[in-house]
Amino acid sequence: MYEGDKLIAASFFDIGKNTAASILGMYDPDYQHYSLGFYTMLLEIHYCQQAGIPYYYPGYVVPGYSRFDYKLRIGEVEYYDLRTANWQPFRELHPGDIPIETMRRRLEALQSELGNLQVPSKVLYYPLFEANLFSFWRAAYFDYPVLLHCYPTAAAHYSYIVAYDVREEAYVLFKCSPFEDVQVLINEAYLMRLDRDRYFAKLLVVDQKLWQTNAAKEIAGILRMMST
Repeated sequence: MYEGDKLIAASFFDIGKNTAASILGMYDPDYQHYSLGFYTMLLEIHYCQQAGIPYYYPGYVVPGYSRFDYKLRIGEVEYYDLRTANWQPFRELHPGDIPIETMRRRLEALQSELGNLQVPSKVLYYPLFEANLFSFWRAAYFDYPVLLHCYPTAAAHYSYIVAYDVREEAYVLFKCSPFEDVQVLINEAYLMRLDRDRYFAKLLVVDQKLWQTNAAKEIAGILRMMST
């Protein structure tokens, strides 16, 4: 977009076989009150309509974080439901059904069961869950954004980790090892800034999937036997 000969806004978007995805929009800050970033999204959608492309992905939103809510202004948007593997109206999404909230809630229930059995564990967020997307090393990286660290100890060379899989509606117990050369992939200064009471700051590789069940009591009993 130009005002005369002056470039004031531009955007990039990817085009696939039958889908387009908005990638990046930019605008001159002197024109901020014109909502040019939103307008370029509308131009992208118009292009798709003219080209016969039926699906448009505006990028992600973060419920409860309004910075990305402008993407919801384009019309009746949908979200992908991991549990049903279908697209559903975004207006019907309940905050408690957001996958990471379901994972956290289920893992906290398991942590409570383990506490009753005197088995130490800790629910932690795992910010490195996207390692499979950006790593050039071939490894089975752990890819859940929140986890339950069982028998947490800094001395162990491996970890027993429980995730809750919303697709399977099941707890999954893994044996994992840390990726030793993590500085090759991730800025170590970033990891050092993470609060160890909230985040698991080691890059995990899955060595073995040990158990899967939809019952917290069952997996708690297994972990209790493993701890003896």
